[in-house]
Amino acid sequence: GTNAIMWKCGVLTTVFLYVLFVFFVRYRISEEDASEHTVAATRVGGVVLAVVFMLTPAVREAASHLEPRLFDFMWAMLAFVLIAVYSCMPKWIGWLFVILSATVAGCGVADSPLTMMLLPLYFVAVWSVASPRGRRPYGVAALFLLVYLLAMFLYVKGSVGDMTEYLQAQKAAVKFYFQAKNWVLVLALATVPFAICLMACRKSLSHESGLSQWMFHLVLTLVTVLTVATPLSPSGLMDASGVFPVATSAFVAITAGYLATYWWLLFKSAFRVNESLEEESTARFSRPIACVAGGVLVVAVVGSGLINLFTFDRDSGRFVTLVAENILAEMGDRTWLVTDGTIDDNLRFAARAEPGRELNIISLTRDADKDYIAAMTELVKEKKIGGENNGDLLLSLSIGVLPFVQDWFAMDTNVSRQVAVFGVPDLWYSAQLTAVPEFLVFGADSSRKPDWSKSEALLKALPAPKRWRSYQLWREKNPVQPRRLELPR
Repeated sequence: GTNAIMWKCGVLTTVFLYVLFVFFVRYRISEEDASEHTVAATRVGGVVLAVVFMLTPAVREAASHLEPRLFDFMWAMLAFVLIAVYSCMPKWIGWLFVILSATVAGCGVADSPLTMMLLPLYFVAVWSVASPRGRRPYGVAALFLLVYLLAMFLYVKGSVGDMTEYLQAQKAAVKFYFQAKNWVLVLALATVPFAICLMACRKSLSHESGLSQWMFHLVLTLVTVLTVATPLSPSGLMDASGVFPVATSAFVAITAGYLATYWWLLFKSAFRVNESLEEESTARFSRPIACVAGGVLVVAVVGSGLINLFTFDRDSGRFVTLVAENILAEMGDRTWLVTDGTIDDNLRFAARAEPGRELNIISLTRDADKDYIAAMTELVKEKKIGGENNGDLLLSLSIGVLPFVQDWFAMDTNVSRQVAVFGVPDLWYSAQLTAVPEFLVFGADSSRKPDWSKSEALLKALPAPKRWRSYQLWREKNPVQPRRLELPR
């Protein structure tokens, strides 16, 4: 289940988040409010952030599968890192990093709406970094926005081509986020606390420590414990939807890191105290509160981290590999497979592992993919599918994958000896053919004897996994259901 790309993206993302967290906290604490404990506190917070982020189930799954969300988030964080670098550079070269950051963010829009959704944060970050250094913040922010829009338009135009189609796809992607089950809870428990921390950290980490600050951070700690160590985490809430909430998991990790920094400083009594209060009196209350709240946070982080460590196994990937191998075994000498696109890559890898094995996959989910339709057209023409009806089938394929499959099944009397269906049997019935179940696929040739030589290993893998998994899967009694949910991963 692992791959050579995404785990590296996971490592880079963790490093970026640590660097940005340390930079941001130190940047927000003014020099007169800084203490000898500030450096240690920010490092403690950065470590907590990194641990929470790395051991989050959604992040681990995204880092061990060829799944784009972790790369998209890493790319978005790279733009912030370049803004941080800009703040440390001389004026004459700093503009270059603003342009680089805007270019990275603008190009990222071609693959994901994430950098578009984070545009207000980019804008605020550039403005905030430029202001204290005597630079014109409005000029720097305007330059960032101009380069961002230019990079977005040029890159999207060159890579996608059709802007209308691209905008529709982005609209659908954003709409999907707000239609997924439990998205409101994820927004309320992960995104809102993160936004509150961004706005409150300067005052919280620099100004006087008192009852209102303690109560505010106690409530925030309670929410963070819920989102780190309970089913109310973004991973737990989005698990049933098959979505990896990488960005919101990072928001939770940042909030946890910020709270670790706050409680550490409070324990060290490193805040400026009210002149009307005695320092010893303030410390008498603040340190016990910091010990209890910080201790609860540490227990939640360490406990959930240890539990999540038990999910670091290859069961999911091994199961999908077994499914792919069994499908190929059941196909026998048939070379065409109609699928729903769920495990197409696994099927191709399994076919390549068998020398001389031919496998042609017809993915119904790529019905609107023009490049895929073009490749399928060449393949159908080369294989002369349908014989004398090949021209008619090519015309059907120009309309879409589904019309092509329906017409092929209806026209070709020999289709049952060439094709198997990984999915529902309706395609066979719509062509007035009787579907024949063969365990994992449906055929239409009742005279075939399925090859179940590899089914024993698959059947052994069906029971619920021995190790902990997501909270959603813990409750499943049907052993097939957890595996169905894991197939897209």
